[in-house]
Amino acid sequence: MINGLYRSLLFEALCRDGATPRSRVAHEVSALEEGDIPLFFGSTSAPRPPLTDRALHRSLSILREAIKESF
Repeated sequence: MINGLYRSLLFEALCRDGATPRSRVAHEVSALEEGDIPLFFGSTSAPRPPLTDRALHRSLSILREAIKESF
C-alpha cells in the first residue's frame, strides 16, 4: 500500500458488505488502522471451499462501488 489514504480506502472497501451500517464500518476501519486485529476461532488448517461465481461477483461489485464512492 502506497500510503495511509490508500490503506484506509482498502480497509473501508474490504469491511463494507452492503448490510453493515456505515458507522460500524468506519469504527472497524479505525480499529484496524490502530492495530486492533480481530481474533478468529476455528481451524486455520481446514481449507475453505472456493467462492461460488455469484459470491465472487457480489464481492467484486461491493469493492468496486466502495472504491467509486471513495473518490
